[in-house]
Amino acid sequence: MEIDWLEKRGFKNLEEFKKHLNLYEIEIAEIKDRISTESLWNEIIYKKFSKKVKIDKKKLKEKIIKDNNKFKNGDKVSIIESKPFSKNKKFQVMENNK
Repeated sequence: MEIDWLEKRGFKNLEEFKKHLNLYEIEIAEIKDRISTESLWNEIIYKKFSKKVKIDKKKLKEKIIKDNNKFKNGDKVSIIESKPFSKNKKFQVMENNK
């Protein structure tokens, strides 16, 4: 899983990622700590709100594709969650997988 995560971000291996972090004077332990904190926070939020929030995935995907006019009905796309752009827009199209 770690290798997949690195490859998706353009790194061939952990050593290459560490070299990249060193360019910005960031320690790998700091990254691991932030990821751990973020994971725990997400788990807390999920447990607290998962039963109160309903997500209509079909409607959400249709809205994202509609908002990104460059894609046509039937195109394969990857949708990722990102920082909120507006009240209703927290997802974006990562790539067009034609």
